Parts: sequence; C-alpha cells; structure tokens
Amino acid sequence: MTLSNIFFGKKVVQQAYLNNALIYQSKGWETLPSTCSEVWTKDYDKALSIFSIAKDDLDNLYIGSINSVYKIDSEGNLKWKYVISNAVKITSIVVFPTYIYCSYEVPSSNPNFYDGYVAKIDVNGNLISTVDVNSLAPNSPADYFNDMQKDRNNIYAITQLYLLKLNQDLKVIDNVDISSATHNYPATRIATNNGPYIFVGTTNNSFRLNKSNLKNNIDLSSTELGETFNISSFKMDNIGNLYMGSFASPYVLKYDVETCKKITTFSAYMPYDICIDSQESVYFAYDSNGSKLKKYSSDGTLIWDNIKIPVLDTSNNNDIRVITDSNNNIYVAYVDNNSNLAIKKFINLVKEN
Repeated sequence: MTLSNIFFGKKVVQQAYLNNALIYQSKGWETLPSTCSEVWTKDYDKALSIFSIAKDDLDNLYIGSINSVYKIDSEGNLKWKYVISNAVKITSIVVFPTYIYCSYEVPSSNPNFYDGYVAKIDVNGNLISTVDVNSLAPNSPADYFNDMQKDRNNIYAITQLYLLKLNQDLKVIDNVDISSATHNYPATRIATNNGPYIFVGTTNNSFRLNKSNLKNNIDLSSTELGETFNISSFKMDNIGNLYMGSFASPYVLKYDVETCKKITTFSAYMPYDICIDSQESVYFAYDSNGSKLKKYSSDGTLIWDNIKIPVLDTSNNNDIRVITDSNNNIYVAYVDNNSNLAIKKFINLVKEN
C-alpha cells in the first residue's frame, strides 16, 4: 500500500508517530526498518521453568511456572502471584473476562504418573474452585491435562488419550477417546480458534476434529496433516492456517485447516514457541546458538530475525514463551541467567531518539 502525503488542514505532515515510533514519512509508508525495538526488561522471582502464557482483553499477562501463576500488566507490574504449593507443572492457562483456568500436575501415589487438577481463579487471584481431572476423564492412564486451550465460549483439553470440551463451569459438554487416532502415542498439544475445528498433535501424528461433535469426527492420515511429526509448538491463526513446530526437520510447517494440505515450511530451528498477532504475523522463539526470536508476515516473508533472548538453559524448551497484545506489542517470558522469571517487551517499529 502506498499513500501520498498526510494533510491536516493545509499543512503537510512530514512525519507521524505512534507510541514514540515513527510510522510515516513524507515519501510514504514503509518499514522503518525491518526490526523491532525493546521497550523494557523486568525480572521477578525464581521460576526455574515456564510452561504456559496467556493474556486477557486488557493485555494483562498470565504466566505459569512450576507451581505459581503470575498476573503481570502490560507495563510489567506484578499484580498478583497465585501459588499451588504441591504443583510440579502449570501446564496451561486459559483466560476469560471473569475467570482464569490453570491446569497443573501434582505427584501421584503411582511414581510413574502424575495427578491433574484445574484451578478456577478470579481476576484478583482468588481461588474459586478446583476440579480433579480424573473426575472429568475417568479411566485415562495419565489423569492430567497435557494441554488446554479455548475458543470464544468453551475450554478444550487433552489427557494422553482423551479430548474434552468443557464449559466455563468446568462441566463436560463432549468428550472422545482419541486413542485409535493417536495410535496409542501420547497426545501432547491442541490448537484451535473461534472456528469449527480443533487439531490434536501427538508425538507421532496430527489430526483434526469437528467441535460440534467430537465423536466420530476424526479426520486422519489420508491428508498431509497425518504425516509423522513430533510437535513442540502448535498454533492456529484466524484466517485458516495451522502452524506446527517440531524439533525435527523441517521444523515448522504451515497447513490449510480446511484441506489439511501443507502450504509451506519456515526456517526456525527447534521452535520452542509460536505466537500469532492480530495481523496474522507469526513469531517463533527458536534455538540458533542461543534462544532467539524471529517474525514472518502472514504470506511467509521474513520481517526480522536474530533477536537474542538471554535464556538460562537454551536446551530447555520450557524456559521461553511468547505472546502479543492487542496493539501487537511482543512479550517474551523466559528464565534468565539468574534463574528468575524475566519478561522483555518489544514494539515492532524502531523508536526515534
């Protein structure tokens, strides 16, 4: 898109700024240049690992570590910290306007398994209720949620062999035994948006289900989506694309959600996390001689790369998570070199002096 000069009355505006970032010059719109700018870095207390990240409509961040959930505002101020003393992993967080839902694991009487729970918390960090995953998905060999995501109204969660659809009261609306579709490989990730589909990824394959009826709606390996793929990160955008990251080559694949056909591949070695902003740009936290961040446009054009994130242990994909807010500012949560939870905030344009 090319624009002529901006006019206010009869005056030609030579430059225009947004949040101290130069977005217009008299010769027209252009990238200025293709990189991002760090706004701030803040650290908090000991975290050891970061497993989950989410945000609300006011751009507050919610970060899950081993046994704590942090609420942090868009300026990096800690609003509250909710501690689950016996938790060993906050696996997922989903946020609705009124409540925050956190799935977590605790030690089991069987040393080979963990028990799982879901905590429902209000926006002030007060516990409303706790539900045992075993009561939601009985007879599952691993009674905890490997992943939990949401659409506009409902929550979707997986144990290794079950997929469940829950309402905001944590009541089961629908469920399906997915063991035949997973070929008895553990289901590890799910991806969805406000559309009709939910995708499940395992340590060996991926498949699509229809939200309106989870049972008997498994769409399997007759499509390119069913090829062997060990998923490390998994996201859907809002224009019909699915992004799948793996620690094995070709690392990141993009699929059409209707046809399940592969569209393209991306260069992002060992993609720890994937994030998609409101313009459908895609961000990858990946490993390349240290943890880094890169951005692609929705058409697959590389916008910027090699933004270094000083993660403590670059071999651990549980040390970094990425999310964007309603203004497409970028937040990278990670475990820093002092073993603390740290957050960097970036904007997509370069600040002028």
